[in-house]
Amino acid sequence: MIDKILAATQRITGDLNNEKTGVMLVLPVLKAYGIDKQGKSK
Repeated sequence: MIDKILAATQRITGDLNNEKTGVMLVLPVLKAYGIDKQGKSK
């Protein structure tokens, strides 16, 4: 179900791994999208 929600969200916002598109968290935090894992911006 989370994958379907993510896909629907990204159809509207664009890829959450891109800058300035948003952040999506799954609670309890099992996955996070839109946060740079390296601590660097692209």
